[in-house]
Amino acid sequence: MNQTQDKFNWHFLIENKEAVLSIFSTHYPFNSSQLIKFKNLLHLGQTYEISNGYELWYKPGLIFNDNINWTKYIQNLFQRPKSEVPMYDGGCYILEPLDFSKIPYSRIEALTDDNDIFLAKQTDCSEDAETFYEVMIKETLLRHTASYRYSLSEIKSYVSNTGDHSLIMERFNRNLFLQFYDILLLVIPNYTVDIMLERFK
Repeated sequence: MNQTQDKFNWHFLIENKEAVLSIFSTHYPFNSSQLIKFKNLLHLGQTYEISNGYELWYKPGLIFNDNINWTKYIQNLFQRPKSEVPMYDGGCYILEPLDFSKIPYSRIEALTDDNDIFLAKQTDCSEDAETFYEVMIKETLLRHTASYRYSLSEIKSYVSNTGDHSLIMERFNRNLFLQFYDILLLVIPNYTVDIMLERFK
């Protein structure tokens, strides 16, 4: 068994099911039949807003996927009611019903806006902090270019189940998805997305 096969196999996919679903929900071109069949598995994704309307947080998922045909039936299937999600500090996030005229949301904006807010909460307004932010964004956008090649270890870390914020945000990167998907097609015999999702049930 070569190194790639050892890192990426059915055991790895099932062990890291939620991370894999997050990436595929954000990028894979699901057809209507797949969306209906696997609705309860796929990640819808979220843009959180704090109670004063300030956009705060993003989660990868279908609403960032520009390969989805949002027919009226599929819209109704995935629509959500307005709800409040409690925050640790006593406030709350507001989840509004989806406005499908705005979908797909921009993955690049999610990355840059989220990093901006995340870093603002972690650093001061010094010149060093601004430089750190600019470097982080530059490195993030570089990985979105087709010429960037992830190492196997990088892909494994980004696809692994984790609560680490920066690793989760990397799942917005289509380049990561394409390279990961190519590996699965290459090293797992008879691999298909449908077979994978059936195994995830």
